[in-house]
Amino acid sequence: MSPLHRFISNLPWTTVGKIVVHLQLFVISILLTRYLGKDQLGIYASLLAVPVFVRLLNAMGLETALNKNLPELDVQDPSGAQARWLTFRLLKIRFASSAVLFAAIYLLFPIYAEMIGRVELTEYRGTLAFYFLAITLDSFMSSLFMTRLKYRLITIAETSCAFLNLIFLGLFIFLDLGVRGVMLAYILSVGINLLLYFLWGHHEWGAPRERPPAGDALGLAINSWLIALLGFGLMTQSDIVLMNFFHIESASIGFYHLATGLGGMMAFLLIGVAPMALSLFSETFARSARAGLERLFQDILGIACFLTAPIYAFFIFNAEPILQFIYGSDFTKASPLLIAFAIFAGLQTVLGINFSYSLLFVLQRRQMALRSTAEASILNLALNFILIPTYGAMGAVAGTGVSMLYMVLRQLHALAGEFDVVPALRAMLERLLLCISAAVPGVGLSMAGIDSLALNALLYLISFFTALVWFKPLNSEWQTKIEESFPGWGKRVGIFVRSLETSSDSQTQ
Repeated sequence: MSPLHRFISNLPWTTVGKIVVHLQLFVISILLTRYLGKDQLGIYASLLAVPVFVRLLNAMGLETALNKNLPELDVQDPSGAQARWLTFRLLKIRFASSAVLFAAIYLLFPIYAEMIGRVELTEYRGTLAFYFLAITLDSFMSSLFMTRLKYRLITIAETSCAFLNLIFLGLFIFLDLGVRGVMLAYILSVGINLLLYFLWGHHEWGAPRERPPAGDALGLAINSWLIALLGFGLMTQSDIVLMNFFHIESASIGFYHLATGLGGMMAFLLIGVAPMALSLFSETFARSARAGLERLFQDILGIACFLTAPIYAFFIFNAEPILQFIYGSDFTKASPLLIAFAIFAGLQTVLGINFSYSLLFVLQRRQMALRSTAEASILNLALNFILIPTYGAMGAVAGTGVSMLYMVLRQLHALAGEFDVVPALRAMLERLLLCISAAVPGVGLSMAGIDSLALNALLYLISFFTALVWFKPLNSEWQTKIEESFPGWGKRVGIFVRSLETSSDSQTQ
């Protein structure tokens, strides 16, 4: 089975799985947001910035080393002994570094709380340490299973974890444990998820292992780690730290956390796709060099656009009624933040930020990946220092958004020197315009004074489906690929497929 066919055949598991998981996480978001309120939500966001940053320190590029090197080792050594050696070695490193940083959070957090003028947060340091432990170990184990393309198991584990999180959250809200209860619910559910991963991965620990020849795993890991550390300035958590530094009120921080969290959730269908793409890019480049890589990038970017652009378009044009319906009138003030962040994040996503990093790694352009991240991170920090004191949370959104766009455009410019990226970007732009056009009837409905979120959603779905049938974004080659991966579905997508005559006419024009 070709890399693209394996990508397509794994999409249902990752797509359906992410839909189920994020529906559960969506309910969790509603519960904790309504329960905490805008001020407590700001405190919760301020606390989360700490374990997220420490996880960056602890990452050390291990997940990237897994995604890049395991597929190559499987090609070189079909027995899997060398891949198992690398996996076991990296896991031991993750456990050792996690233990050190667990202690560091507990001992040093009071200093950070005093620095930002929030000494009352010190009481959460134990909970924060265990929160860090949960997210950093779960990151490694989920990356391992993604690299192995075990998306059925990942779907089961993540769905179970989200369900348990929901159950624990409901219990702790009933007991009125506040912010600590919200964090404990996550820690307990992820802990059970980790037990499942370790049980399913038992063959990785007990089977024979063989040290592979010296490769680029160490250099790749260090480079990826540096990118992650330098990229902290691009993360929303850095914005929250600076907003605390400039004494922005907790409610505004809560609105920012809500807008960026909801905006980030719009790309949930790509959460499992990016690591899978890195593995397939690596394998494809090892087998067929740049020619195969260029074609695979075009195909995957087209799929990714259809998985994300419709969601971003709908949220951008319906931000206020969505916030009103889900979180209540107290949170509609976050709608300008949500619209701005969704525009920036949507453009960055459809331009391929989830895949440009992977391609730069595969093409041995790590320095460019590092340089573009550092430049964008410095740009964001500079914009934050200029904009946050005057514009508050909106200044943070603007700084982060501009920096995100700069980074992906910088990386695409570098990739253009390796192969032709124009066809992929042209196809992406066509799909993006199609998604935006589907939102136009809903805008007309709102201008006519008919404000119904349910009606707008239904109208958007009908418009989007009609646009797909009218513009026919798929060609016969894609129909063949779908049929090969899912027998019987080739005919079912026929209404979205251009005829040979139409394709020829468009090429002539």
